[in-house]
Amino acid sequence: MVDSLRRFLLFAETKDRQIVLTLSALVLIVGIPYSLFRGDHLTYLDAQSFYKIANNLAFAQFFSEDGQHPTAWRAPGYPFFLSVPVWLGADIAHLRMLNFVALSLSIYVLSATLRSVASPLAGLTAAVLVCS
Repeated sequence: MVDSLRRFLLFAETKDRQIVLTLSALVLIVGIPYSLFRGDHLTYLDAQSFYKIANNLAFAQFFSEDGQHPTAWRAPGYPFFLSVPVWLGADIAHLRMLNFVALSLSIYVLSATLRSVASPLAGLTAAVLVCS
């Protein structure tokens, strides 16, 4: 039992980069078709709100949900991030794909950071936990 655990940990430490890249790729492989399947449907109220604010930022240069009254209810970073692709013509499915690309990159960056600060196993563990 202990020997098999040691072999597993040794494998994980030597193949951590490949495993993390595989996890990041799987996020994209699953996320992009999921985005296309979901289409332009927004289920959650906060997603609808962020999308409205991003549209108003892109086309009216106004941080508002309704285009009439300014709001401070939502954090500004995410709508600003979405406003550029919206201005370029992205629809909801494209924005959802962009979220999966950002998630995939985040998994890799988090893993690389923890690998350099702590250990390869810490980076791999973080990547697996983000994916779970």
